[in-house]
Amino acid sequence: MGLALIAMFADQAGEMQIRGLDTDTQFLGSFAAGTGIGGFAHVHFQLAAAGAPETAVGLLGPLQQQHVIALVEAIEQRGDFVGQCHRPEFPVPDAGCRMENSIVTTPQNVSMAGLVLRAGKMHMKTYDVAVIGGDGTGPEVTREALKVSEAAAGKFGFKLNWHPYDFGGEHYLKTNEVLPDGAVDELRKFKAIFLGAVGHPKVKPGILEKGILLRLRFELEQYINLRPVKLYRAADCPLKDKGPEHIDFVVVRENNEGLYAGAGGFQYHGTPHEVAIQESVNTRYGVERCLKYAFELARKRRDGKPWKGLKAEDVKAGKTAQLTLCGKTNVLTYAFDLWWRAFNELAPKYPKVKTDYAHVDATVMWFVKNPEWFDVIVTDNMFGDIITDLAAMIQGGLGVAAGGNINPEGASMFEPMGGSAPKYTGQNVINPIAAINAAGMMLDFLGEAKAGAAIDSAVVKIINTKIKSLAAGKMGYGTREVGDLIAAAI
Repeated sequence: MGLALIAMFADQAGEMQIRGLDTDTQFLGSFAAGTGIGGFAHVHFQLAAAGAPETAVGLLGPLQQQHVIALVEAIEQRGDFVGQCHRPEFPVPDAGCRMENSIVTTPQNVSMAGLVLRAGKMHMKTYDVAVIGGDGTGPEVTREALKVSEAAAGKFGFKLNWHPYDFGGEHYLKTNEVLPDGAVDELRKFKAIFLGAVGHPKVKPGILEKGILLRLRFELEQYINLRPVKLYRAADCPLKDKGPEHIDFVVVRENNEGLYAGAGGFQYHGTPHEVAIQESVNTRYGVERCLKYAFELARKRRDGKPWKGLKAEDVKAGKTAQLTLCGKTNVLTYAFDLWWRAFNELAPKYPKVKTDYAHVDATVMWFVKNPEWFDVIVTDNMFGDIITDLAAMIQGGLGVAAGGNINPEGASMFEPMGGSAPKYTGQNVINPIAAINAAGMMLDFLGEAKAGAAIDSAVVKIINTKIKSLAAGKMGYGTREVGDLIAAAI
């Protein structure tokens, strides 16, 4: 009821009066009101014109006992909140009211009191999100991700407006176009895009992947591919004696350059003397912005609390995180010379971040033997693509692996790492948790960190108490039911 009232206030300007609030009334999410004379309290709200900061003025009628008015968390999160007791015309004792931790308390001997509540912006925050369900099981897992997102939005007091797009294999087969003219510019207007999956059995491999995934990553300049790697349950890990305490790291992959930039060509194509050239493009600008993102992520991770993998002397020296550059400096002596120099030039600006380096072949070896050695990893496009598939396996499989294609200043796209799995389409057996995790990443990116964390906690709970296996068809529940369980856990 509280959230409904908040939404009404956000939609209507002017003046409204609400009467007949009794002891059990839920108001603004949580309103512990006692009975006044006649069994009701009078609450009068005045709202400013639409678009301006609203002021809510509440006048609580004759109060017979101590009252505690708990201001709903959803309102507290919507801007700077100031609460105070105000008694302009009532003769009351000088005992006064007090506010502590957003709780306003009136003393027992106060016979009449008025309460003025001001919120910088009382209306709900609203986020517009583009949704591309895509192919195969993509729309199915997307539905569950949106369902869980709505549950989080309801709990934490914000609104999500979904804008669906039918891009994918079916659209291509009907129109012979992957993305229509103007589609990229239209998607550019959204801060977040949610993608289910692309890949259609009747469409040649590469057409949809290049025409949707790579095109959006490049044209929307989503220069970071962010891949959290977290094991939720030891039973799901193929590694011996490894549990959630060992596998919890993040891979930051450069997403716009390298071998994926499309530079190269053929000579003598189709002849016995054919030459194929594929060039890795690494610019100082592109490398440096990726490294900066990784350093910042490492610095902020765990809210600055020391990573448990640090040595005692590192902690004593003030280190709180570790950033590992993954490359191949001994062979790729041009590309990774640039990465190495830029990495070491930036490091002094982040004194709390310990730096490390590992060749890509050593990295995958340590993923299997000692994954606990990693906190944050940064690497180029191709190496990042490869090592994150292995990372998905050690965290329990593609059924839980999620990722984000990030443009910190523009439109970002979030997706489960698994494919469209067309053989499972429409059977209600595909695991939706990767898509749900992607939704949690998206909410965190939008600024709703508590909502994102709540989704993660709900996933941990349901995997450890309900899910038999993370494999499709073996979860013990259907796709929709898993979504229901996680939404309810929030």
